[in-house]
Amino acid sequence: MRNLFSIIIFFISLSSFATVQEKDILIFNGEVSELKNYYLEEYFELFPEKKPKEGIISSNLWRGYRAIFVALDKQIFLVDLEIRVKEEKPNVLFSTTWKSVFDEFSPECDKFLVDWIDDLIILPKGEAMDYEPGFGVSFKNYSLLNIKNGQIVDLKDFSLKFLKKHFTKCHVFLRKEDLFILNEILKN
Repeated sequence: MRNLFSIIIFFISLSSFATVQEKDILIFNGEVSELKNYYLEEYFELFPEKKPKEGIISSNLWRGYRAIFVALDKQIFLVDLEIRVKEEKPNVLFSTTWKSVFDEFSPECDKFLVDWIDDLIILPKGEAMDYEPGFGVSFKNYSLLNIKNGQIVDLKDFSLKFLKKHFTKCHVFLRKEDLFILNEILKN
């Protein structure tokens, strides 16, 4: 019986996969990019009462919200906070839509400076060049933003060719350490 239970667990684990998360968004120079990090989580740890509570939680949205940021005047601002809610559609069993809850989050202003972000963010620019199964999409050009206290302190542009030259193994998914190395290479 114990062996049967172990075999069942083994096969269940083979069929389980992680769900891709709904990404937060950054609008930079008119281009919309998905972010790898969830910057509001740090804020919500300090101010849990500000975190939206009424949205639908699902396997692809464990946070319960999607944040939309914009870069304006070399600063990063939160400009919208959205939750998933049930949408009533005839003949559709389960349909959802995005609903803005930014006014509840920040009733006093239309944008919120996210001054706790200290990070290097790589953003694609322009057209997608190719899709690499299991790795994602490569773009012709990229920007590397160096952000300190919500301020863009440095911006470097580079090409896919440059990226592939310095990161031959996996240029699509760079780790934090890789971004620091890339930043140093671009300084020279």
